[in-house]
Amino acid sequence: MFTESFLETLHKEGVAPIVTWSGAEPHLAATWNSYIHKTEDNRLLIPVMGMKTTQDNIAANNRVKMVIGSKEVMGKYGPGAGFLLEGTARVIREGKELAMMQDRFNWANCIIEVTVSQVTQTV
Repeated sequence: MFTESFLETLHKEGVAPIVTWSGAEPHLAATWNSYIHKTEDNRLLIPVMGMKTTQDNIAANNRVKMVIGSKEVMGKYGPGAGFLLEGTARVIREGKELAMMQDRFNWANCIIEVTVSQVTQTV
């Protein structure tokens, strides 16, 4: 599912917006590419400290959209690659994956796990 170009982009720094919604108004939060951990089974784990509205929206509607991009990767039209991700999310508040992420980010009080169902390269 993840192309080499996507994986290269994920490993370069860039802002990674996360869109959630539970009512009429979408909510936008963001993290950094370098904070995102891709698991062996292609889930994305994102450390969280805060993001209360994002967590509330996921509890009501687990669908999410994200953008992963970096100007350091060659894209479809020149320098800069970007990808739209669609999938589902859940908040993890305990367990081995949270402990692993807290080893890297001691400020994280939970993680958002994103199971990606679709990836579209936009640029």
